[in-house]
Amino acid sequence: MKTSYKNGRRSKRLGFTLIELLVVMFIIASLSAIGFSVFLNMREGAKEDATKVLLNELASNMEARSAAGVSQVQKDELSISGGLVYPEGDGSDDSTKQLALYISGDFNNDGKLSQADRLDDDGNSVVAIMPKLLKNSPTNKKKSILDKDGRILDSWRNPIRYVHKVVSGVATGDYNNFDNSFDLLSAGPDGEFDTADDIRK
Repeated sequence: MKTSYKNGRRSKRLGFTLIELLVVMFIIASLSAIGFSVFLNMREGAKEDATKVLLNELASNMEARSAAGVSQVQKDELSISGGLVYPEGDGSDDSTKQLALYISGDFNNDGKLSQADRLDDDGNSVVAIMPKLLKNSPTNKKKSILDKDGRILDSWRNPIRYVHKVVSGVATGDYNNFDNSFDLLSAGPDGEFDTADDIRK
């Protein structure tokens, strides 16, 4: 607030000086920058957590599908051979296409669970898990975890990589995940694989 003198009398002028306004603006800008930085960090942390949950869900659904049983016809449709329990995965960007069909139970990729998809070699029902990935197809626009090519995406909308193959007669992944014999990999926030922020299951 500025005090001025006119005709020898003291008068007060209401308002702020330019310096005061600049100081207030600087404080507001600093607080906004700090708040935005905290928000970005929280958002990235939430994406990392969501991706970890997704990889765990995929692994659980893979195990549930395997335990439920898969017929030879279904294995042939997904090219499951050579002693593999799950579809082969080479760790490429397209490696989760077959995996998505396997988990959903849509073995013949027609977008629905047909009668042939539901039976094992003995005619017993094998649909023992919820076909969640069918509900998350690209036609369902609500945050689908599949892209238009049928690949499973992480929270940053990048394709997850899947490794499952036979090495020296043993089904394994590339990152020594021998307990489950497969690897699920997200490139993490930077979108680059083989860096410190990769997320693995």
